[in-house]
Amino acid sequence: MSTKSKAAPKTTQNAAVPTARASRKRKPEEDESKPASPPAKKPRPAAKTATESTTVTRTKATPRLKAVAKRTVAKPKVVINSVPTQILDVYVFGEGSSSELGLGTAKTAIDVKRPRLNPLLSSKDVGVVHVACGGMHVAVLTHDNKVLTWGVNDQGALGRHTSWEGGMKDMDDNASDDSEKSDSGLNPLESSPTAVPASSFPEGTRFVKLSAGDSHTLALTDEGLVYGWGCFRVSTQNFHSKTLWGVSDPRS
Repeated sequence: MSTKSKAAPKTTQNAAVPTARASRKRKPEEDESKPASPPAKKPRPAAKTATESTTVTRTKATPRLKAVAKRTVAKPKVVINSVPTQILDVYVFGEGSSSELGLGTAKTAIDVKRPRLNPLLSSKDVGVVHVACGGMHVAVLTHDNKVLTWGVNDQGALGRHTSWEGGMKDMDDNASDDSEKSDSGLNPLESSPTAVPASSFPEGTRFVKLSAGDSHTLALTDEGLVYGWGCFRVSTQNFHSKTLWGVSDPRS
């Protein structure tokens, strides 16, 4: 009898197991009774604007190489001609009614029968190192690299402007005609040695020799360049092919 009474509790435990399993199986049934919520929709990406699409395209493009400015290296000056250094005394003589003698406007500057030292070209104050004589004009080079010219400038042979509105004389003033220092009526811009403007040439230009023709003047530099002004009387063209006659400013 004692053996049967001990087996009763086992039956009770075994019966409780299915109950627990049944309760576990009911949970899905309770979940199925609830209405299923629809799956959440993923938000669509916003459409790209024209600006954004352009930005993306530029980002993917191959980057351009930046242009690097080349440095311009100045070429060294090559000197092939030597500059004269011997300072000269300039004597003049002959007839100078067209300012060819370069003695200024004095009455005695027109007719010089004996060689006369030109006081306007003093070796101390001016220092001429080279002289070139043309048809009716003269050009000289000084030790400090100036080109002085005088004489007739009808076709620009002097390389500078010589416009002058003087030359008028009082016919009743006869006393002045007897003086040696009286005015001859010559244009002072043509009868006096005057420098060609330095602005007519590039900076650093150094002259070594001059040449003068009938109505033109040439200047040679230490680098072998030649500048010229004036005109060719026997030709229809001057130093610039696009202009006919009268180059008053120096050109290379």
